[in-house]
Amino acid sequence: MKPREYRYDNLRFFLMALVVLGHLLEITPDIPYKRELYYLIYSFHMPAFLFLSGIFAR
Repeated sequence: MKPREYRYDNLRFFLMALVVLGHLLEITPDIPYKRELYYLIYSFHMPAFLFLSGIFAR
């Protein structure tokens, strides 16, 4: 059995936290750069999470 690599767990936690932040941005009142931050988060967090999940699908 291979030892657990905690850096991947930490990365997955960070990506899940971005999901929560992205959903919170949908309900917050207008803040500066809200749309840009929303698009930035959603442009990479799901592809990164799918890529990371694919690593462990072997």
